[in-house]
Amino acid sequence: MYNIFRNRVNRELKKSKIEYYSKYFEDNNKNCKKLWEGIKSIINTKKTQHSNVTQLNVNNEVIDNPKEIVEAFNDFFC
Repeated sequence: MYNIFRNRVNRELKKSKIEYYSKYFEDNNKNCKKLWEGIKSIINTKKTQHSNVTQLNVNNEVIDNPKEIVEAFNDFFC
């Protein structure tokens, strides 16, 4: 009995999402920003967290100058 109701609820949820997004994109087809918000909500993108590097060890030498850190990264990745 549980499986029958679970499947029915999942089917209705899927149908409701399709109807909601169809209407959403139909209503916002002229607004590019809203279209992208809808697309992002569907694919569920998550923002990545960026960490700031304050020190870097290069050839047993600690670098803490931001410009030198950037140059060290450039040298490493190029």
